[in-house]
Amino acid sequence: MTPNPGPGPGPGDASARCRRATAADAADLARLRVIMLSAEHPVTDSTWKQSAVAWFRDQLLGNAGFAAFVVPGEQHLVSCAVGLLHHHPPRPGADPWRGLIVSVATDPLHRRRGHARSCVTAVRDWLVEQGAAAVALTPSPDSRALYLDLGFTDDRDPNMLWRPPPPPRR
Repeated sequence: MTPNPGPGPGPGDASARCRRATAADAADLARLRVIMLSAEHPVTDSTWKQSAVAWFRDQLLGNAGFAAFVVPGEQHLVSCAVGLLHHHPPRPGADPWRGLIVSVATDPLHRRRGHARSCVTAVRDWLVEQGAAAVALTPSPDSRALYLDLGFTDDRDPNMLWRPPPPPRR
């Protein structure tokens, strides 16, 4: 049976419902991570899931360089995107703060409604607000078009990169 993709994004849909995750969302973030990882290879080992729940909870409670944005459904989260802010060693011509987007997932029954777009945009913008000079992610083949549409570049590297536009000159 093929899931019903439902209506496309519209006013008041995903972008209006996307919110920042809290520690109470840790189990759902781990569940969505399983969905993401299963897209390429079935996840049969569940022994790591409890450590994933604890990791998400710890990050949400105590890491200022971590954020997850989610779209809630009726009973559980239906989509997420997770961002990490990294401080790299300084080098000439490069800002040391960079963002990394990981664990982008949407429940199969809730796809094609703008949820991933909303979550990725929110986490990307949050990373820039925190000082990231660039934001990277590793796309799946199915997600590449979305990220290109959001302004990420495709330089044939397995990672894609997004940079905010330069400020206007005065």
